[in-house]
Amino acid sequence: MSKSSGQSAALSILGPLITSRDFSGDIVQLRVAAEDIGLVQEVAREAGVPLLLGNEMIRVFEDAIIMGLVEHGPGAILLVLEELADNQASG
Repeated sequence: MSKSSGQSAALSILGPLITSRDFSGDIVQLRVAAEDIGLVQEVAREAGVPLLLGNEMIRVFEDAIIMGLVEHGPGAILLVLEELADNQASG
Protein backbone atom coordinates (compact mmCIF):
# COMPACT_ATOMS: atom_id res chain seq x y z
CA MET A 1 0.00 0.00 0.00
CA SER A 2 2.98 2.33 0.31
CA LYS A 3 2.72 3.09 -3.41
CA SER A 4 -1.04 3.54 -3.58
CA SER A 5 -3.42 6.41 -2.95
CA GLY A 6 -4.19 4.80 0.41
CA GLN A 7 -0.75 5.74 1.75
CA SER A 8 -0.72 7.70 5.00
CA ALA A 9 1.67 8.34 7.86
CA ALA A 10 -0.80 6.81 10.31
CA LEU A 11 -1.14 3.66 8.23
CA SER A 12 2.61 3.27 7.79
CA ILE A 13 3.16 3.60 11.55
CA LEU A 14 0.10 1.86 12.97
CA GLY A 15 -0.47 -0.73 10.22
CA PRO A 16 2.46 -2.98 11.16
CA LEU A 17 1.56 -2.69 14.86
CA ILE A 18 -2.03 -3.71 14.20
CA THR A 19 -1.12 -6.63 11.91
CA SER A 20 1.34 -7.89 14.53
CA ARG A 21 -1.43 -7.40 17.14
CA ASP A 22 0.73 -4.96 19.12
CA PHE A 23 -1.93 -2.77 20.69
CA SER A 24 0.38 -1.00 23.12
CA GLY A 25 -0.33 2.65 23.70
CA ASP A 26 3.24 3.77 23.09
CA ILE A 27 2.36 6.24 20.31
CA VAL A 28 -1.07 7.39 21.45
CA GLN A 29 -3.55 5.87 23.85
CA LEU A 30 -7.06 4.93 22.84
CA ARG A 31 -8.37 7.26 25.54
CA VAL A 32 -6.73 10.26 23.84
CA ALA A 33 -7.97 9.22 20.40
CA ALA A 34 -11.52 8.87 21.77
CA GLU A 35 -11.31 12.37 23.28
CA ASP A 36 -10.12 13.76 19.94
CA ILE A 37 -13.00 12.08 18.11
CA GLY A 38 -15.41 13.56 20.65
CA LEU A 39 -14.00 17.04 20.01
CA VAL A 40 -14.36 16.62 16.24
CA GLN A 41 -17.92 15.45 16.74
CA GLU A 42 -18.71 18.47 18.93
CA VAL A 43 -17.26 20.97 16.42
CA ALA A 44 -19.14 19.30 13.57
CA ARG A 45 -22.40 19.42 15.53
CA GLU A 46 -21.91 23.12 16.30
CA ALA A 47 -21.16 23.80 12.63
CA GLY A 48 -24.17 21.79 11.48
CA VAL A 49 -21.99 19.34 9.58
CA PRO A 50 -23.17 15.73 9.71
CA LEU A 51 -20.61 13.04 10.44
CA LEU A 52 -22.18 10.05 8.79
CA LEU A 53 -20.15 7.43 10.65
CA GLY A 54 -19.18 9.56 13.66
CA ASN A 55 -21.70 8.01 16.05
CA GLU A 56 -20.70 4.49 15.07
CA MET A 57 -17.03 5.32 15.52
CA ILE A 58 -17.72 6.78 18.97
CA ARG A 59 -19.67 3.63 19.88
CA VAL A 60 -16.74 1.40 18.90
CA PHE A 61 -14.33 3.51 20.97
CA GLU A 62 -16.75 3.48 23.93
CA ASP A 63 -16.97 -0.31 23.67
CA ALA A 64 -13.16 -0.49 23.68
CA ILE A 65 -13.06 1.63 26.83
CA ILE A 66 -15.69 -0.60 28.48
CA MET A 67 -13.53 -3.62 27.54
CA GLY A 68 -10.67 -2.03 29.50
CA LEU A 69 -8.56 -1.09 26.48
CA VAL A 70 -8.24 2.57 27.49
CA GLU A 71 -4.43 2.49 27.84
CA HIS A 72 -3.93 0.58 24.57
CA GLY A 73 -3.31 2.22 21.23
CA PRO A 74 -6.23 3.04 18.93
CA GLY A 75 -5.48 -0.09 16.91
CA ALA A 76 -7.08 -1.99 19.78
CA ILE A 77 -10.46 -1.13 18.30
CA LEU A 78 -9.74 -4.15 16.11
CA LEU A 79 -10.47 -6.24 19.22
CA VAL A 80 -13.91 -4.62 19.49
CA LEU A 81 -14.62 -5.21 15.81
CA GLU A 82 -13.50 -8.82 16.14
CA GLU A 83 -15.85 -9.29 19.07
CA LEU A 84 -18.73 -7.74 17.13
CA ALA A 85 -17.95 -10.06 14.20
CA ASP A 86 -17.24 -13.00 16.54
CA ASN A 87 -14.10 -13.64 14.50
CA GLN A 88 -10.36 -12.90 14.87
CA ALA A 89 -8.77 -11.00 12.02
CA SER A 90 -5.67 -12.50 10.47
CA GLY A 91 -2.58 -10.44 9.64
